[in-house]
Amino acid sequence: MKKFLFLETSREHANDLANIVNELISIERQLRTWIFVIEEFPDKDDKHSIMFEFILPLAERSLLLPYTIQARFYFSMAQISHQANLMTNRTSTDNLSTLPLDQAISQEIASSVAKSWKCKRKLLSAIERINSREFQKNTRSFRNIYTHRHWPGIEIGSSKSTYRSPKSNNASYSIGAPSPLKLSEIVPEVERQCEASKKAYSMLQKLVREQIAAAGIAA
Repeated sequence: MKKFLFLETSREHANDLANIVNELISIERQLRTWIFVIEEFPDKDDKHSIMFEFILPLAERSLLLPYTIQARFYFSMAQISHQANLMTNRTSTDNLSTLPLDQAISQEIASSVAKSWKCKRKLLSAIERINSREFQKNTRSFRNIYTHRHWPGIEIGSSKSTYRSPKSNNASYSIGAPSPLKLSEIVPEVERQCEASKKAYSMLQKLVREQIAAAGIAA
C-alpha cells in the first residue's frame, strides 16, 4: 500500500507540474511571435484592439505563473517526499506533525520533509530560481502590484497616475504613470523562467528516482 501511494502521488504531481510548465513554455512562444505582429500595426487603435483581445491575457498570465509554479514545486516536493519517507520507513507516523495540511505547506516544510534525501539541496536551489528576485525586479514586481494594487501596464500605460509615498514623517504625492512593460522586456524574462522551471522539473525527477531506488522498486 505504501509503494502504491508513493507511485500514485509522484505520478499525479509529475503530470500536474508538466502541464503548468508546458503552459508557460507555450505562452512564451506565442508572446515571442506577437512582438513581431504588433509592429505591423502602427495605428494606435488597431494596436490597442489586438493588445486587449489577444496579447494582454497571455502576457499577464506569463508574469503570474512563475509564482504559482514555484509554489507547486514546493508542494509536490513535500507530498512526494512524505510518501517516500513512509515507504522507506524513514518516518513511522502519518499525521500533521510529519506533514501539515495542504494550505500550510511551504518552502520550509518541503525542505524539512525531504531533509534525508541527497537530491534535496539541488532541487531547492533549482526551485528558488523560479520567480527569483531578479525576475521580480526585472518585471517591476508585476505580480505583486497586479494582485494587490492596480494594473501596472503592458505596452499600454498604467491605469494609475497618482502615487502616495512617505517623506520623512509625512506623506508626499506624485503625479504621472510609469512607462508600461514592453513585450520585448517580458519575453526574455519569461524565457528564463521556462528554463528554470524545466531545470526544477529535471531535479524533481532525480529526487523521485533516488526515492524509488531506496525502496527497491524496479524501474
